[in-house]
Amino acid sequence: MGVALAHTRLSLVDPRERSNQPMWDATGRYCLVYNGELYGYQSLREELAGRGVRFRTTSDTEVLLEALIHLGVEEALDRVDGMFAFGLYDARRRSLVLARDRFGIKPLFIHDDPTQFLFASSVDAMRPWLELRPDPLTVSAYLHGFNGPTSGRSFYEGVQIVPPGGLVRIELGGRARLSQCLTLNELVDPEEAAELGASTATSASSTRTSRGP
Repeated sequence: MGVALAHTRLSLVDPRERSNQPMWDATGRYCLVYNGELYGYQSLREELAGRGVRFRTTSDTEVLLEALIHLGVEEALDRVDGMFAFGLYDARRRSLVLARDRFGIKPLFIHDDPTQFLFASSVDAMRPWLELRPDPLTVSAYLHGFNGPTSGRSFYEGVQIVPPGGLVRIELGGRARLSQCLTLNELVDPEEAAELGASTATSASSTRTSRGP
């Protein structure tokens, strides 16, 4: 299986070349391509540094890379706050992990067939390797007033949209496996939700009027 990773960078945090992507870790095992921004990543950087991680840049890209390596994918995703879509390649295991933020702010598209697997934050980036043809079902749904692609489908045949909070894993010789890693429910405080529900019910009952004689 040949692997190729490419990235066009908008340099905002640590704009020097050392933070360019694809970004490899110091061991040469892991490589990250990442579209997005992490908020308050400095505290996570300090925590990782306390564990002995030595940083070569001041970018949030490297913080995300090291967090995925040292905390594991699921814990790292639970800890980071921001908007992102990324791919993490493990050169030793010849495996790839993709993830999208829980709000779906950053797009993530995939194409998976027996001959190749593609992923990108823009469908147009797949054009050199995939003939992009309109998906009749999605186009029909849009023209009938559904306002956009049905769940998981894009406007192109064979191109799927990874859902918000989605996690994709693929290994050498295998097909992509999609799961849900992040949800909006994780952000809800049960006690606050219960209080809000009670106050809403009280407010609704106080506005009712009697229709008696």
